[in-house]
Amino acid sequence: MSISVFCVMLRRKTIICLAVCIFLSSSVTYIAKAAQQENTVTVDVVTISIDKQFDAVRPGTKSALAVNFKLEKDWHFYASAQTAPGEMNLKVMPTGEKYIIFGEPVFPTPVIYFDKSTEQNLEVFSDNFTVYLPFSVKAEELSAPAEIPVLIEIEGAVCSDIQCRVPNFGKLSTTVKISNDASMTEPKFSVPPPSQAKPKI
Repeated sequence: MSISVFCVMLRRKTIICLAVCIFLSSSVTYIAKAAQQENTVTVDVVTISIDKQFDAVRPGTKSALAVNFKLEKDWHFYASAQTAPGEMNLKVMPTGEKYIIFGEPVFPTPVIYFDKSTEQNLEVFSDNFTVYLPFSVKAEELSAPAEIPVLIEIEGAVCSDIQCRVPNFGKLSTTVKISNDASMTEPKFSVPPPSQAKPKI
């Protein structure tokens, strides 16, 4: 084999190896991002994450998910459907399969914000806040532990003093593990009662 032919073959192998490395690196990066986005997503000026009250729940019990919102400075969601422009108030809509039955979301107490575009005091959510999603589990014995997929759809305009945006948040995904012998002695958080207080000024 001549030296020139050997060099050509070596270059080809090097290119192939480089391509494989790039492909594997891209695949690992994609998997890492997908795993990160399963319970957390950042869209525009909003970062949203999900916490579970218990790692696993038993049939016939109650639990909750916590949807945590973190907004960049000077941005807010509208809290009330009655006062939000175009009824674009924040909506959090969970859906579960089979054994999971969701109740009404529990929103925090809103704050009063003077909206310059409408020249009105409106109720908003801003900074960091949490929306709780209580649910009950059907009282059915399971032959084996089950992972129930849950999708959470989020809608609403996010606004500042000078502009409003309507991001496509998509659907956040998580799972609820149901097991007959799940330990539910140490909740990660408590669900507050539905807010009946007046908005904070």
